[in-house]
Amino acid sequence: STGVLFAFGDNAAGQCAQIGSPSVLSPQRVSAPSWCIFVDVACGREHTVALTSEGDVWAFGSGPGTGFVGRRQLSFVPRPVSVRRCALHVASGVSHAVAL
Repeated sequence: STGVLFAFGDNAAGQCAQIGSPSVLSPQRVSAPSWCIFVDVACGREHTVALTSEGDVWAFGSGPGTGFVGRRQLSFVPRPVSVRRCALHVASGVSHAVAL
């Protein structure tokens, strides 16, 4: 595995990390720094969280899973969240995300 993340489907809230496209019909590479090697991913209704081999959690889309708790703000590009270098697994529900 190369650790490259691909996403497709509904992208209205940026949950596929593709700018300017409300729907992604075929798998598209998620743009992230070259040193990011993704090893786990979880999706909610409007967000995606991804875990790197270094234990960092990245998120994109809308809502609590992206670190925008209580705000309706979108992130169409992956951004690190406050879990740094210690996570082992990520999971998600409709409107929440967790890291172990």
